[in-house]
Amino acid sequence: ETLEAGGTLGIVGYGHVGRRLATFGEAMGWRVRVCDPWLAAATSSRDFTGLPDILDCDVISLHCSLHENAPWPSRHLIDDAALAALGPDAWLINASRGAVVDNDALRAHLARSPALNVVLDVWEGEPDIAWGLHCFAELRLATPHIAGYSWDAKWSATHMLAAAMRQANLLQGELRTPQKLPAVLPDAPAATRDERTQGSAALMAACYDIGGDDAALRRVLAR
Repeated sequence: ETLEAGGTLGIVGYGHVGRRLATFGEAMGWRVRVCDPWLAAATSSRDFTGLPDILDCDVISLHCSLHENAPWPSRHLIDDAALAALGPDAWLINASRGAVVDNDALRAHLARSPALNVVLDVWEGEPDIAWGLHCFAELRLATPHIAGYSWDAKWSATHMLAAAMRQANLLQGELRTPQKLPAVLPDAPAATRDERTQGSAALMAACYDIGGDDAALRRVLAR
């Protein structure tokens, strides 16, 4: 599904993934809002906003760490009150840590408010997944915490391990990085927003079958 022109993307957590998502969203023509109070207090690298403005977005994507440190703890950041503040037909995506979203509150909210669309890659208490969440039709995608599953992530972890082994004199020789796509792709003919959306969806589908992981996880949970 796609957002209408002028849709808003709210990102909580402006680390490595949050930055990439912001860049992608802006390239797709979305109005991007970012909430990261810890980073906002330390830098003026971009305009940051508060959580209430994020909850008013069409899509809310969570990429923050999980902690209970004052003054901005993230455990159960998305609680009953936050869920109630979400707009109609909003999309809530949790790709951070499971307990950033209160899973019990989410289950109760979905039982009484079927307009919300949810995508979960992480789960409170994982690997034990809150029973019943997967039964809601509003849970559009459910994956078993696939962090580190991509080719890039596997290569990065392998490179870090090899670098540590070489530093400990357990590995000889230079580390070579395999050829990858250029960071900046050549200019392409101008495309409409729908064409960019469809092209991006096709590219991602060619790289990873998220529907397959979703179906496999639901089969396991249904046992």
